[in-house]
Formats: sequence, C-alpha cells, structure tokens
Amino acid sequence: FNYDENTALEIVTRLTYIAAGNINTWFTGPPTFSGCGSQSGYRAYLEADDDDGDLTNGTPHMSAIFEAFNDHEIACPTYQIPVFDSGCPNNPQTQPEITATPVNMGVQLS
Repeated sequence: FNYDENTALEIVTRLTYIAAGNINTWFTGPPTFSGCGSQSGYRAYLEADDDDGDLTNGTPHMSAIFEAFNDHEIACPTYQIPVFDSGCPNNPQTQPEITATPVNMGVQLS
C-alpha cells in the first residue's frame, strides 16, 4: 500500500480499536489457517475494515490484513482476496492537478 508510518499506524490503531472488542478467541485449532472461526481475530479485523457489509468482495486493506495474520498462521483462506481487494472501486488512479494563485491575503486554488 506504500503508506508512510504515521498513516499505517492510524489505520492499524483504528482497526484494532474497532475489532479487538469483538474478538472471542484469536484463533481456533492448530496453526495454518486457524482464524476461520466467526469470532476470530482475523474475521473481526476484516469486518472492521469492511466498507459495504460484504466480505466476499474484499475490504480496503484485505491483502495487508491477510498477510499480517497469515505470517502468524491465524488467517483464513475462506475469504479469498480479490484481484482488486478494495471495497472502493472508484478510487482515483491519478493525482489531481491543483494550481495555487496568490491573491491579496490568501491563495486561490483551482
């Protein structure tokens, strides 16, 4: 995702604040994909990150969440990561061009 450290920390902090209170157990069963339980940490983080109530079409940060949980063998392959794993399909693909023109005691943006 190429976020700077502060942005990444804000996202993780927000997800943890929302998700952690709903976790019954971080994982069940032996390692390797043991985060499939309905009240697992992996599922709670995906639900906290979801923006449309449908985990089957991905979440904005699903691949990063999967990688983090999979590193500890507590992810779940049930929720497949779509090729485009953002719930925001209309994200801008280019940066906007802004022109700043100085005016008396300010600036005009266009």
